[in-house]
Amino acid sequence: MGDLSGIDFDSIDEKFGAAFELLPCGVYDVKLTDASIRDNKAGDGTYLAITFEVIDGDHHGRKFWENLTLSHPNPVAAKIGKASLKRLIMACGLRNVESSCELLGHRLSILIGQRKRKDNGEVINTVRAFSPPTNPAASIAKPAAKGVFVPTFLKG
Repeated sequence: MGDLSGIDFDSIDEKFGAAFELLPCGVYDVKLTDASIRDNKAGDGTYLAITFEVIDGDHHGRKFWENLTLSHPNPVAAKIGKASLKRLIMACGLRNVESSCELLGHRLSILIGQRKRKDNGEVINTVRAFSPPTNPAASIAKPAAKGVFVPTFLKG
């Protein structure tokens, strides 16, 4: 057990940090900080639970989570999830990985959008695309040098 007797709870504003605001839609440079394989709620599939941390800009330090389906009774869901995983791996500069641990610490850019959850209608952030990092020092994409591939979502 931990001792909490030294905390003055009367001086703490309980509203501080209570509302978890969505990240605005846009491109963010992030670092992948956690990736683990988990069973889905129904117990008939698996997904890769990923944690990203924004590494610069106004939202520096904010965390963002995304799940990629790996196995599912619906083969289309698994195919979509695995295709997204491949794009993530490529954005990290890797070709193949044998463990989710190999993704940790990699920097990349993600396009964040929003969608409604099917189960409760809550609006949440979601990854729309993965790309190699635009620039470690900036969260907004800059024009690339001539001849450098730039994904469509990064072109302004």
